[in-house]
Amino acid sequence: MGLKGVNLGNWLVLEKWMDPSLFEGTDAEDETELVHKLSKPECESLYQRHRSTFITEEDFKALKQMGVDAVRIPVPHFIFGDYPPFLGCIDVLDRAFEWALAYGLVILIDLHTIPGGQNGFDNSGLSGVCLWHTQPESQAFALSVLKRLALRYRDHAALYGIEILNEPVSSLIWKVLNVPKTYPAVDATLGEKSYPAPVAFVEDFYNHAYRLLRQVLKPESVIVFHDNFRPWGWKKFFKRHAYENVVLDMHLYLNYAEKVLPIKRPKTYKKIAHWVVGPLLKATQCYVPVVVGEWCLSHCGAALKTYPEPERLQAYRDFYHLQMSMYASCQATFFWSYKLQVERLSWNYQALDEAGCLDPE
Repeated sequence: MGLKGVNLGNWLVLEKWMDPSLFEGTDAEDETELVHKLSKPECESLYQRHRSTFITEEDFKALKQMGVDAVRIPVPHFIFGDYPPFLGCIDVLDRAFEWALAYGLVILIDLHTIPGGQNGFDNSGLSGVCLWHTQPESQAFALSVLKRLALRYRDHAALYGIEILNEPVSSLIWKVLNVPKTYPAVDATLGEKSYPAPVAFVEDFYNHAYRLLRQVLKPESVIVFHDNFRPWGWKKFFKRHAYENVVLDMHLYLNYAEKVLPIKRPKTYKKIAHWVVGPLLKATQCYVPVVVGEWCLSHCGAALKTYPEPERLQAYRDFYHLQMSMYASCQATFFWSYKLQVERLSWNYQALDEAGCLDPE
């Protein structure tokens, strides 16, 4: 069994669905629009309050008591405070590293956003826009952020590794999710210009970022490539490159897979787990180690809200152990997410733990 981890989502990169109260008083749907809707004093007050209270040292202590080994921390491209009008948060990440060290956890730094947007999702901070691959200045800025993060934490005992970029979208996912309609861009002109980065571009960017990071990081620090929503498409790429300590990140949300794969119910999620995800993980790990950077307990196979409480909690418990057994061969797993400010139990690790859904079998 690899590292057992959770994501600290919605801490340094805001996602409206995870805490709508942060967006109250505006019609903003993503972080970029929120920052532009608020005055500078309003923005400073909101971010100072949220960043200092949403995750604290007590959370790191609690995570250790839950048996968690690692945290994946999504960070924005403006983390160093040099991309106005956004407010930096490198001091907050510094504190996280000290808390991790104090409680025996390790950190995967995940660059979650990039200027120009890498997927058009709201979690990139820029809904409906995917233009990073058309903007050399955005690519250069992201690479500079990655290098500065590597320089800052390379000697820190709590560093597990750095993920180059979260979820650069593929053409398939762009089409299946109908991103322009699902996440409409505020600036329609930018939305109309947007399209997924070509596979060759993503591979070149990863290769460039790897060379940059490997020159700085210690050999034992991992460099993580997100699978670009093409987990089946990397064999030739990794065969061509002699990488050192590189890991492929898969985001395995079975609830979304249930919607698009032609597998009939009932218990669709179990069929997907055994017939699709398990074999895919096994095949991929023949040529590159894998981390499951995001997963949750949400699925479409049953209307769990209608279940009596004991049955509902047992269903979550069963689903948890099913997935953990599948991911046992991976280097690490990171549940999305540690805590939410909304009532969605299947995405809330803290609440699931309190309900006893994560108890050993």
